[in-house]
Amino acid sequence: MNKKILLHCGFLLSFIACLSVVYNYRGATPTIPKDFHDITPMQTDSEFDWIAVLGKHPQFKPEEQPVIADEPIMRTGIENSTLIGVIPDAPAVAIVFSAKSTKVVRIGLGEKWLEDWVLINVESDHVIWQNEKTHEKYLQKLFVNEKKNESLLSSTVIH
Repeated sequence: MNKKILLHCGFLLSFIACLSVVYNYRGATPTIPKDFHDITPMQTDSEFDWIAVLGKHPQFKPEEQPVIADEPIMRTGIENSTLIGVIPDAPAVAIVFSAKSTKVVRIGLGEKWLEDWVLINVESDHVIWQNEKTHEKYLQKLFVNEKKNESLLSSTVIH
């Protein structure tokens, strides 16, 4: 008798377990990937223009972009040229980068360059130019001394 009750209880538990599985079974639900974003604009019933209102607030005003000229301003003259090398031996030559033509130019001792400037002296670390019209002399140095405040590349006018 105990075996019959035990057998019936076992069948009953198995039957309940099967019913529970069938009852709780759900089909596969479609999942939206985490990297999926709906970018359709949200439709609202409001006709209020929030962009215009926020645009009037100083925090949200777009910054005005400066107008840039189409052509770059080219600085010309001996002050805007760069001495990039010297050859102090005979024949003495100064190697200069011209801001006007963006080319490297070799100028010999006594040769004229730019607006009436003549190369009159070539040393190992500087050259001296002289203006033919004003007789003004211009010292142009080769190297930059970054440890001191004095710039050896900056040129000075010699009177």
